[in-house]
Amino acid sequence: MNEVEATTKVLALIVKLHLDGQQPWPPRARVSELTGVPLSMMDTVMEQLQATRQITVWTATTSSNINKPEPEITKRYIQPSQNALDVVREY
Repeated sequence: MNEVEATTKVLALIVKLHLDGQQPWPPRARVSELTGVPLSMMDTVMEQLQATRQITVWTATTSSNINKPEPEITKRYIQPSQNALDVVREY
């Protein structure tokens, strides 16, 4: 898989999750499974998308209702740029 194909697949998932009600970003292994992009390539793709401002990454922390060692849950969200949304919607 080349970098352009990997970027396209990851960006398509980002847009899909955003359009489905701003769903949180899944763990890396799950993203790799869903897109077919190897973990080693995914970091590069995400860094390039952030560097070119095609995506913005943010987190939200909430308290957990379950007694466990970590009383807070942090979820990661990815906001695609308007340009990325337009390109994916076009196809």
